Amino acid sequence: MNIFVEWRIGAPIPSASKTRATAEHTHTTRALRHRSHTWRYPSSASSSAHEESIIAIVVVARRAPSRAHGSAVTSAGERDPLHALTPPFRALQRPRAVVRDAGGRSDDAQHRAARARIAARGRRVRGDRQSASECGWDTPVLASGAAAAAMPSFATSTWNIAAINNNPFEYYASSSAARDARAASEGEDGDASYSNFMRGVERALRDDTDERADMLDDVLRADMLDVLVDKLNRAGLCDVRAERCREYYVSYARGRSTRAYLRDVDVGAKRLCSMPDRVTNTVNVEMRGDDSSGIVNRRTVYRPTVINCYDGRFADEGAWWDAWVAYMFDTRVVVGGRERAMVEMLTPIKKAKYPAVSEEEEELGVGLQVFFLAAFDAALVRVATLAAGSFDVWQNIRAELYENLVKHKTSRTLDVVATSLLRDVHDGDATRVCFLQEVGSAFADALRAREDISAAYDVCCPCDMDPKRDQNSIVLMSKSFTNGNATPREVTSDVLRLMGERSASLSKGDFCAFVATDASDGKNYVFASFHGDTDGLQTKHITSAVDAFCADASNAVDVCVFGMDANTHSFHKDGKKQGVVDFIDYLRASTSFEACWTLANIDVESAHTTFSARTFLQAQLNKAVPLADAETHILTDRHPKDHILIRTSTPIAVRALERINSVDFTSFTTSYDAGSMFPNARFPSDHAAVVFAFDLN
Repeated sequence: MNIFVEWRIGAPIPSASKTRATAEHTHTTRALRHRSHTWRYPSSASSSAHEESIIAIVVVARRAPSRAHGSAVTSAGERDPLHALTPPFRALQRPRAVVRDAGGRSDDAQHRAARARIAARGRRVRGDRQSASECGWDTPVLASGAAAAAMPSFATSTWNIAAINNNPFEYYASSSAARDARAASEGEDGDASYSNFMRGVERALRDDTDERADMLDDVLRADMLDVLVDKLNRAGLCDVRAERCREYYVSYARGRSTRAYLRDVDVGAKRLCSMPDRVTNTVNVEMRGDDSSGIVNRRTVYRPTVINCYDGRFADEGAWWDAWVAYMFDTRVVVGGRERAMVEMLTPIKKAKYPAVSEEEEELGVGLQVFFLAAFDAALVRVATLAAGSFDVWQNIRAELYENLVKHKTSRTLDVVATSLLRDVHDGDATRVCFLQEVGSAFADALRAREDISAAYDVCCPCDMDPKRDQNSIVLMSKSFTNGNATPREVTSDVLRLMGERSASLSKGDFCAFVATDASDGKNYVFASFHGDTDGLQTKHITSAVDAFCADASNAVDVCVFGMDANTHSFHKDGKKQGVVDFIDYLRASTSFEACWTLANIDVESAHTTFSARTFLQAQLNKAVPLADAETHILTDRHPKDHILIRTSTPIAVRALERINSVDFTSFTTSYDAGSMFPNARFPSDHAAVVFAFDLN
């Protein structure tokens, strides 16, 4: 059983021989299930002299990791009662930490002044290090450099950078970028604004009384279907004749409106649009030189569709269709070292993975996907034109959003990593480890090309990075940790083997793990990074596998740090959605891991790391949220999804824990704005970054 005891040195304390600690619990009922109990010594008002000479610290008393997992019992078979703990320090214990909005203040009047003086002293000792209040949370922060000198220090961070988020319309924008886009799109003659345009799209797709919806066979006409049949037969991709795919599509489309098609839940469940859209929407391709030097550069290409950053301009639907056909069938690109047409990137949708797919649909394969994708893009072009009032206006709005939200995404993401996640803010001599998820191969190259990163950090990527799906988990590790004695060793496949058949449910590149040896003491560390499935259902399984790997004596693992986008939710539904409280309970009951939130005594259910709502201009309309309900809708993504897990038998002292979802890209100051949806002009991802600094005592 993992037992946490937090004590705050601060007030004159009566002698332990005269006064016993009282079990004055300050937790809520919810916290009782997955937080430490808290204790208070009776105390008198503390003097400023005492306050100036103290530090705030978290002491974590832990059992050694169990190899049997879940041994939260005594040797006699009884659970250890928390209230049986004898406080090890003569100190005043700090109240339970709470998550607050940026700039919020704790209601702990007794220590408000002391906290300010401690934070000020901490800045004097460490320069620009943030205090707890500056982080936006009431988290403990060490204020004495000498106190931590003997302890190995770590500054870790985890961040899903959302590598494939290239649709400027995907999320409602809540930043100045949206206002700029709205103003720019209005023009002198009052063309549709951003908000009016989004409402128009919503009305076109939701309002069944709106009779302006076009029929599907009007936007993807018979002559256009002829072109698809001819191109597919020439490409030779179909196991069956393309004419059969056409017949199936025509039967489906007959009498169906664009509104009904884009809203069709069955099409979404079968991935007939979303799967080919994911593969061909935005692709990082390789450019080869004329000699034998191989790949010389990468570039990004976009399918001609409303929902990406395609930078070409179309005069009308005819020009759009010509560009679409050329992109899918005629343009040859190099991806993963292989030259192919874009249509050759498509893969069959298996009924075994997506049960909604019929046997006939599985047999028709990629040919059927081409017809449904063409209809999807044609319907979006028609809907966007109707909502905007003209073919030009929606292209103008998209161009402005691209300029403000997407164009600088890569450079700003690199800046956040370099200046906010790998900074010296917590400790100049700390080992810094950064876990990134949904990393594209082009971004991994950009990390290596940036001198301030490559000079100080090993960019550890899995050997089987997926260039097609291009959503990979990686680890950045201080080179000073190994001091050049040995290259971090990848153990991804060793961990995945422990999952057995369940490993097949993970997508390629979702997980990676590396073993590195600390040059200072010879201890072995596992650093792992993971991107969970949408519902978080694989998170427990991969966590258990990493825990089992670390528990195996033959692997000689001393410490494991695991950064993840677990996709845990505020609510739990067995077999449907992985709830965050259930996950935290699982960690304590069945593994030797602890989450950063519980280590810092944070109410995990309020530790949201996402806040976004999908519009109706994206491939999964079942996830779309009405504009008027964007902040409160049940489908709004506002959940505690991102975690840093620690596995060690060594006591931990927490230095700082913060979230970042707002960056000033001139001064590179960071904060967490609880009221703003993101991504936006101040933050390039739909996941906040989590920064966790701690010492191993």
